[in-house]
This record gives sequence, C-alpha cells and structure tokens, in this order.
Amino acid sequence: MYDAGKILIAGGAVSDSAATPTNTAEVIDLRAYRPAWRNVAPMAFARRYLNATLMADGKVLITGGSSSSPEEDCTGAILPAEIWDPATEKFSTVASMPHYRVYHSTAALLPDGRVLSAGTTASANHCSDQQDADFYSPPYLFNGPRPSVTSAPSALSYGHAFSVATPDAASITKVNLIAFSAVTHHFNFSQRINRLRFQKRKTGLIVIAPLNPNLAPPGKYMMFILNSTGVPSIASVVQLGHLR
Repeated sequence: MYDAGKILIAGGAVSDSAATPTNTAEVIDLRAYRPAWRNVAPMAFARRYLNATLMADGKVLITGGSSSSPEEDCTGAILPAEIWDPATEKFSTVASMPHYRVYHSTAALLPDGRVLSAGTTASANHCSDQQDADFYSPPYLFNGPRPSVTSAPSALSYGHAFSVATPDAASITKVNLIAFSAVTHHFNFSQRINRLRFQKRKTGLIVIAPLNPNLAPPGKYMMFILNSTGVPSIASVVQLGHLR
C-alpha cells in the first residue's frame, strides 16, 4: 500500500511450480468510485518470490526473486534490485544484491532508512539455503546530510496536531509515517504509508496525525522527516492510537 488505499502488485507466477514468472506490475486505487486494476510499466526482470518494501521516501524497493520455475531454485535468481516511483509509475534498476534471495526470503525497512534483506530456502538444483542478511542503503542516503529530530512525541492521537523539534525545519518537505513490517513468505502484511500534513516553525514542525484508524490502524510507526533533496532523518518511533 504505497499511499492511502493505493496498492502495487508486481511479479509472481500462477503457481508454485512449472510456471513462468512475470515482470508485469499493476496498481489499484480502492478509494475510486469503481476500483479496478490497471497496468503500469513493467519491471526490468521477471521475478517471483520477490519482496517489495516501502522505503522512507515512499518509493518501493523490489529485491530478490527468481526468473525460473522450480520452487526452491537459485539458478534463475535475480540479483539487481529495482525501485518503483509512485510519481512516474516506473521502475529503475539499482545495485545488485551480494546474495540471492528467493523462496522464503524477507525484506524490511529499518528506522535508519536502510532495508534489511535476509534468508532463503533453496534446495532445488543443488542450491544452498541462505541464513545470512544484507543491508541495502537506498540512493537517498547519499544525497547529503540527514535532517535530525531533536524531540518528538512517543504517542499520537488521531487527527491531533503534534510538535516535532528539528534544527532543519526550513528544509523539510515531507513527513512520512510508515508502519513497521510484518513480513513472511514474500508478503508484508502491515506495510502502509501516511504522508502527513505539516506547518513549519522556526524551531520545528507542527504535524497533523492521521485522521482515523481506517487510514492508519493503531500500532507502532516510524516517522521520517525528509528534506528538499529527499534525505530522510533517522525515524522517530511513535505509537498511534491505543492498542486494545
């Protein structure tokens, strides 16, 4: 869910065996009067068992996956990653992974803006399981100094304004609230982003929390502030609403 009610689906195959993976991608806006899937530009590589991870800037990182048919096969593993930009609805190819990540791999956004990619089971065609992990540093971490948050609340109430202290308020262009990952079997069940409204002050920001649980269910979130060059802060961890 790369925006409120907007979902991206990419890659995959029609079954777990003897099926050719696809490079196609589709989006749907569930808030439309008549929601319907529509095609967007395809990925550079056909993949299944890939992971799609929301990053701090709201773009989607595509990692791992296989272009071959057998279920636990590394021979068709795709090492180059891709980034999908919601603004252009296109993919761009980025750095290659040092290890293959196919069946049963995971990927998750970290509070420092990196993505953790780990594990895989790959017993077909003499492949080996991967019990290690890699860290991906997105391009935004190489665009200059990071903005910093000196203070932020630990708990937010729906629809309420809250203060974020930062010495970089003048350069801030985005405040993104991203849910923590809950990923298994290539599905990240809690991924969602809320692009929060805010006003600048000399010493910080006045930010409006999501209006209701339909936009952002109660739970823990990472709050990133981003500057005009797209560089995110280290996330402040906040509790939105009350868990019951």
